[in-house]
Amino acid sequence: MCKRILALLALSISLFGTQCWAQTTCGGVEQPPCSITNTFSPGTTTGTYDFSSAGDGVLIVRFVTVLTTFTLTVTINHTIDPFDPNEFPADTVAVTYCNGNKDQYDFTGNAGGPNGVPVKNIDYRGLIMASAKFCCTSS
Repeated sequence: MCKRILALLALSISLFGTQCWAQTTCGGVEQPPCSITNTFSPGTTTGTYDFSSAGDGVLIVRFVTVLTTFTLTVTINHTIDPFDPNEFPADTVAVTYCNGNKDQYDFTGNAGGPNGVPVKNIDYRGLIMASAKFCCTSS
């Protein structure tokens, strides 16, 4: 289940990326591992994870319906694992950010699933939508 959620998020990121301008967050300068935690609840269904201070992107995670309150922590990882051919279509590629990194987002939290990730129909209903903005600065 956890791998399928992450696979869906990674695929969504690769399909819905857009251009943006960098903003300083996550402590200013990224010091690996850089993690950001958001709290989701029935009234808060969207979380923004802004890693743009180091030239990486901004990940936005949106749940259609949240049933319980939980935290979801995203840690940026610059050593991307190979794509699982059982989860991703052939020829799936990683997006390269303006700083040259190909990033993997590792998810943890305090909900009931593996590594504390939320569980469908217990913590949330519907789809998890994710989009990423790839941040570049102009010279």
